[in-house]
Amino acid sequence: MEINMDFLRVLKKGDEVIIVESDYKGRKSAKKGHVVSRGSKWVTVATFKTSYQRKFSIETGVENVDSGYRDTLWESEEIWNAHKEREDAWDEFRAALFKHRSTSSAPKNLTTEKIRELIEITNQIFSGE
Repeated sequence: MEINMDFLRVLKKGDEVIIVESDYKGRKSAKKGHVVSRGSKWVTVATFKTSYQRKFSIETGVENVDSGYRDTLWESEEIWNAHKEREDAWDEFRAALFKHRSTSSAPKNLTTEKIRELIEITNQIFSGE
């Protein structure tokens, strides 16, 4: 799923956005925010609860900070949740593969056809088809 960042280029003062923040452990949470101002390279956003303003790139949606965790802007909570769900599923898949990486023989309940199907699917995924 390609993330569509086109919404960043048309943001205007007062528009509502979602700010996805990361804590020191990398956990992410979404907060509602609104556009305070917009320039040619940056959009300034504040949350509804505070007046603290932050700059985000219009090209990438990434916060302009010197150090620490960079927060990102999202068009809506639904789009962010769909992205997060997909990333979580991918992490679960990778963890399952890692867990069974030392299995030297195919499980008895896995047929040759299923093995070939898994190979084909894997090759399609990583070839960009």
